[in-house]
Amino acid sequence: DKIQDAVDDAELKKVDEALIAEAKSLIYEEALLTEMDNAIERCDVDTLEEAIELWDKAEFDPLVKADAARVFQEILAKEIECKENLEQFLRREITFKQGTTELDAPGEEMVREVADMLQKFPDLAVEIHGHSTNEAREASIQTSLGRAERVQERLEELGVDNRMMTKGWASHPQVRRKSVRIFPRWGPGRTYFKENP
Repeated sequence: DKIQDAVDDAELKKVDEALIAEAKSLIYEEALLTEMDNAIERCDVDTLEEAIELWDKAEFDPLVKADAARVFQEILAKEIECKENLEQFLRREITFKQGTTELDAPGEEMVREVADMLQKFPDLAVEIHGHSTNEAREASIQTSLGRAERVQERLEELGVDNRMMTKGWASHPQVRRKSVRIFPRWGPGRTYFKENP
């Protein structure tokens, strides 16, 4: 702020325009450095990528750009790994008592673990898919949806406020027939990692 005030004062006093331009460039450079540092701290790949592009366009120190680009790749790889790990975690089966929408003991424990994890990713939307063994399709779909909705209710009771959608799929050849699974839905240009899981 003090530097900007000095530049404003210099412009009023009609100081050499080249010096004023250099001072403005230094202010902009410092602002971009701060933005990159903050983005790195937050693991915010979108903001970091944008700041690197602006740095390159302004033709500032190429060594700083190279260092920021290296960190960008590290964060990007870390984000991909975090997403993959989270997807595997969420897709574990949440189980129910046979033929009901009542969670069994392992299912309740799993819902609690999912709740703890989702609270670290408050901007992440999820789909909750229910499955059932009932032979009659209509009854199976109703039970499946009831299970998905019960998981959503339980997550909300545990303090989860992510956007959640439920679906009842009845039976599925690759899923135990009395379970629920949760699928993350990643949106483009969003920062999900509020803290490193």
